[in-house]
Formats: sequence, structure tokens, C-alpha cells
Amino acid sequence: MNEINNSSQTPKPQQSNQKFTPGEPRYYQGSSYPEKPYSQPPKKSRKRIWILVVVLILLVVGSFCYWYFFIDNRGTSQPVDVNQELDEDKDSDISDSSEEVGSEVSKSESKPEGNVLTIGYEYKLESLGTTFPEIYDKKLVRISKTTGEKEVLVQSIKTEISGLKAKDNLTLMEYAAPSGSDYVFFAEILSDTDAGMSALYSFNVNTNKFKKLDISKYLETYCVELAPDKKRVATASDDNPSIGKGLSQKLYLLDLEKDTAKQIVTLSGSETLNKGISGLGSMFDVKWKDDKIIEYAVYNQSTLANNLSTGLDEKQLIEKRTVIID
Repeated sequence: MNEINNSSQTPKPQQSNQKFTPGEPRYYQGSSYPEKPYSQPPKKSRKRIWILVVVLILLVVGSFCYWYFFIDNRGTSQPVDVNQELDEDKDSDISDSSEEVGSEVSKSESKPEGNVLTIGYEYKLESLGTTFPEIYDKKLVRISKTTGEKEVLVQSIKTEISGLKAKDNLTLMEYAAPSGSDYVFFAEILSDTDAGMSALYSFNVNTNKFKKLDISKYLETYCVELAPDKKRVATASDDNPSIGKGLSQKLYLLDLEKDTAKQIVTLSGSETLNKGISGLGSMFDVKWKDDKIIEYAVYNQSTLANNLSTGLDEKQLIEKRTVIID
């Protein structure tokens, strides 16, 4: 009986005298596997919580600003007239298109019109020599305004115009070159003298041909005023130059391109356009105010007297007048 009782009792575990250092792995007695060291559970991160709080605050503030500055203002503003907005858009489109049209018009206005041979080129007379008589004979050249390139159009004006051979010093000078025209114009002069121009010639830039103008008969005077457009001339001549008293009572308008003359002023009585006498003593006061208005002075023919300051015979001024050209 005693043996049975002793065998039924639970054996007590053997006590180990092994000491353990905190943090080192523990081994169960009789086992090669270490015992997991004890550690406290991880603490919850507060940083994530603060990030969530800040995001929520930003969302609330953003929602409030959006409502206050956009939704609320639109809701409290006066109702918008859709038709008015459409009209404003239409006006804006019209103004934009008008500006575009205006710019196109301004571009077209700034672009010169007419013959490019007088717009982009100059026409010059150059002497064939430096000694007599070659100095009075000249060649006509066309010069590009952009490149400066020269082209000889007429080798000799005396060969081209037989009338210039009448005198050695009878030659041409440049007179007018209206931009865009089919013509440039030259004046016939007796070089190295006091004589005025005796004739006008046109030069067709398309055909390279000279022509003596019929209106040249109105140029036997010292009154030749070229218009600003360089296409017309105002001129006056003595009615009876053989008298030599400078009685000039007619003012003419000469059209260089059309080769026509038109009388635009007629004086009467003792009125005259000539302040002096005929020939080298002639003095006229005729000028273009613009392309349509000519101003001219009228003198008293019967008051011819010597001006001591100038030493010339002059007539008393009556008044200055103007004539409008159609």
C-alpha cells in the first residue's frame, strides 16, 4: 500500500540554480530553444492623430472660404441678364473684328499704290564726260532704292532727242518724279545761262521713251510752281512780252501726266501777277498751300517804281488771293 501511494504522487519540477541577466535570451533546461524575452506592447503613435486633425481643419477652413467668396457672393448678387451677356459678347466680337479690319485697312493705306517703277526706283541723269561738249550730253539711269543697283535706260539724251543738238549747252535736268506714276519729267534748259526752262519732257518708265509736252508753250516765264503731288504746275506768263512791262493777268494749271493746260485765274484792269517787268526783271509770288489751294499776289501795274533797297523796279501790292483747284 505504501508503494502505491508513493507512485501516485505528482513529481515536482526540478529547481534550477541558473541565473538570468535581463535582456538576454533564456533557455529552458534540457532545451536548445531560447525563451522569447518579455517586451511591452508598442505605444500608439500620436503623430498620425495630429496629421488627421490638421487635414480636417484645413478642409473645414477651405470649405468656409469657398462658400463665403464664391457661392455666397453669387447668391447675393443681382440676377444676371443672359441677353445682356450675349450682347456684350457680340459687341466684343464686333470690336475685335473691327480692329482687325482697321489694321488691315491701315496696312493697305500705308502701302503705296501705283507703278512700282517709280515707287521703288529713282531716275538720274549722269554726264557722259567732264569736258566740253560731252559734259552737256547725259545718260539716263534707273537706280533701285533698296539695292542701289543701276540700269542704263538711255545711253545719250542728245542722240535720243534730236532737238537737243541745236546748241551744245542745250540739255535736260531732272524736274519731277511723282511716286506711282507712269512718267518722270525733265526740263529743257540752256546750261550756264540765266535763261529759265524752255520745255518739258515726259519719260515713260514702261516704254523708256521721251516725249516733248505740248504744254511747254506756257513755260516762257519765270513763274513755274510745282504742286506737292509733283503732277501739276501753276504758271503765269506775260500777255505781251514784247512790251516788256510785265503785264501778266492769267494763271494756268498744267497737268504733266495728261499734257493739258487750264486757265484758273483772270485779272483785269491794271492788276498784274508780275511784281516787276518781263524777262529777268519778272517777280511772281505764287505758291501752293496744299494739293488743292494756290495762293497768288496781285499787284498794281500802274505803280511801277524803283525800290532803293533792292535796286529793282517793283509794283505796289494790292492783295493776296487764293484759288481752289477742283
